[in-house]
Amino acid sequence: MKKLLSICLVLFAFFQCNTGWADVAADHDALRNLRKEAMEALNSNNFDHLTPLLDKSFTITTVDNHKFTKPEEFKAYWQSLLTGDKAVLKSIEFDPTADGLTEFLSPDIGVVYGTSTDTYHFTDGDIRKMHTRWTAVVRRNPDGWKLVAVHFSANIFHNPVLHAAKKCSYWFGAAGLILGFVIALLLMWCCRCRRTTA
Repeated sequence: MKKLLSICLVLFAFFQCNTGWADVAADHDALRNLRKEAMEALNSNNFDHLTPLLDKSFTITTVDNHKFTKPEEFKAYWQSLLTGDKAVLKSIEFDPTADGLTEFLSPDIGVVYGTSTDTYHFTDGDIRKMHTRWTAVVRRNPDGWKLVAVHFSANIFHNPVLHAAKKCSYWFGAAGLILGFVIALLLMWCCRCRRTTA
């Protein structure tokens, strides 16, 4: 009788372990799909597809140190980078990779870390790549896993995108100085013409 009970306990533990492993494996597959869908939505500027992937308490901190808690605010910020008279970018392509599997802090909350090689396409035709690090917190909702918080960071000492932006500002500054010099010469010429005709 004791032997039969022992065998039953071992079988029960075995099936419980296998069931738990299957659940965790399914969660990791769902989270990989979540990362893929979020990346595709951002790369295609499709916020209608991105918003359903976000938790109700979603927060994002962008690489330029902006924090957003509402999808519509993040959308407005994102579109301001890519559209309008002051836009310096045509598009941004993200390619995030996780350092490892999501660490589950509880059955319904996980955290994952990773890197991303991001490609920035500037309006002047320049293309720059920047390596970033990211951290994401995810939570299981009734309709699946959602992004709760995402934080991006970049190396401020070796930042090709920042260098490109500085280069643009130098060109604009030089153009402004040249334009100002030309206008000053024209004004001086006009003043001399008036004096000679007076």
